Amino acid sequence: FQYLLLLRALRPAAVPEGMAKVVQEHFGADIMRIPPVRIAAIHEDSLCTAPLLFILGRGCDPTPDIEHFARERNTQDLSGNGNGSNAHGNGSNGNGSKGQEDLLTVVQASQTSIETIDSMVAAASEEGCWVLIRNIHVSEEWQEKVSSLLLGMSRTPPHDDFRLWITSFPSGLSKHVCRHSMR
Repeated sequence: FQYLLLLRALRPAAVPEGMAKVVQEHFGADIMRIPPVRIAAIHEDSLCTAPLLFILGRGCDPTPDIEHFARERNTQDLSGNGNGSNAHGNGSNGNGSKGQEDLLTVVQASQTSIETIDSMVAAASEEGCWVLIRNIHVSEEWQEKVSSLLLGMSRTPPHDDFRLWITSFPSGLSKHVCRHSMR
């Protein structure tokens, strides 16, 4: 505890790391481990009408896990070993073959226009594909658009296989988006 007081007096920015060190020493290293996210279990419990919201922390990004799960899911669907039939249409790659990008489209909120994401989500909701919007916290305009998409999904339900995945840091996140999403 004295270590933290000294740290706060001399280097206030280092207090969170110091607290983590004290907790690890006092309670053991296992207390600081975050259990792995099981995307398959999350997907299984999800609904097509409620986005899946991942609240990010330092060094925590579920994007690779979601992409890996999409690849596995596509492989199962193509080989006929999946647990259901997914109609993914011709997909977004334009050549008629079904690759990972047919099931999952990843969009960076700060680098894509709202009109583009609107058309992507509309197409994916009809075809039963997935859209991952990363870092929605960077733009209030994006959050308003997602809120309107949520209202549209409640009026006209999307394809049963459609999923909207969202990542955000907690700061700046709209309460409406948070309330109407699975976290």
